[in-house]
Amino acid sequence: MSIETVDIDQDGYADILISDRKGSLRGVRWLQHPASETEQLFQPWISHNIGLTNGEPMFLTVTDWNQNDQPDIFVPDLYGQLHCFYQTSNGWIHDSITYSEQAGTRGKSVTAGDLNTDSRLELVTTYEDADRRPGVMVSTFTDLGWKHQAISDTLGRKFDFAKLIDLDQDGDLDVLTSEENNNSPTQGGLGVIWYENPLK
Repeated sequence: MSIETVDIDQDGYADILISDRKGSLRGVRWLQHPASETEQLFQPWISHNIGLTNGEPMFLTVTDWNQNDQPDIFVPDLYGQLHCFYQTSNGWIHDSITYSEQAGTRGKSVTAGDLNTDSRLELVTTYEDADRRPGVMVSTFTDLGWKHQAISDTLGRKFDFAKLIDLDQDGDLDVLTSEENNNSPTQGGLGVIWYENPLK
């Protein structure tokens, strides 16, 4: 599903981070750069498992959520929850976030960014199986736990990869995504769409 270049072990070389939903190597894992400019680059890299070997990990995102200068990983499990892998000096800490009951039932993608310019990150998640339900949500961590808010209406059924970008160049992050199975059988999908951040 996802292939990202991230310096996971912070040795100055870009490793390869993967989410794979099928097969014997399913899960979230990373391939370690051999830290060499020689023929080792063209040999199999060492594979390190991070987690979700029994799930169906979808489109992941990498961010420094806990601000410790190490990459953290968020990835939806298609039929489960949003999984969080926080990297520490002692390894990975695994946590999960339950999907909002008002959203679609299958998680597809996640991305992170400061949507309200308060210097704290929010999560944007997209869903499929979203008949008559919102397919795009924003999640904020508060003193009372996770708060989920729909930013899409109920039109659309299967949303995919989400990206945060200031599309209208007004100084805040908007949400760009795509939807391939609109609720109407005669209209097709919504296609490539974006949701304007109301902050500005």
